[in-house]
Amino acid sequence: MNLRPYSLGMNHFGALTGESLCEIFLEDALTHTINFRNAIMDAYEIEPKVRFIINKISKTYFEDRGMLHPGSRVALTYGMMIDLGLRTSKYEPRHVMD
Repeated sequence: MNLRPYSLGMNHFGALTGESLCEIFLEDALTHTINFRNAIMDAYEIEPKVRFIINKISKTYFEDRGMLHPGSRVALTYGMMIDLGLRTSKYEPRHVMD
C-alpha cells in the first residue's frame, strides 16, 4: 500500500501516529479483509447459510481479533456477502465502485 499517512483516526478507538505504525495497520487491514473475503467464499461453497459461515469463520476472524459482539459478526459477514454478490441488500440498492 502506498498511502504513507502520518496518522489514522479510528472513531472512538483513538488514533495511530507515525508512518510505520500506520503502514503496519493498513497492511494488516488489507490482508485481513482479503483473507476474510476468501474464508467467506470457501465456507459458502460448503454451505451457503449465514449462520454456518459465521460459525465456520468466527474463531479466526472475530474471536482472535477481539470482536465478540454477535451483531457485529452478522453485519460484517452479511455485508461482505452482499459485496461478493452472494446476498442482496434488504435496505438499499447495491452500488459497485470501479
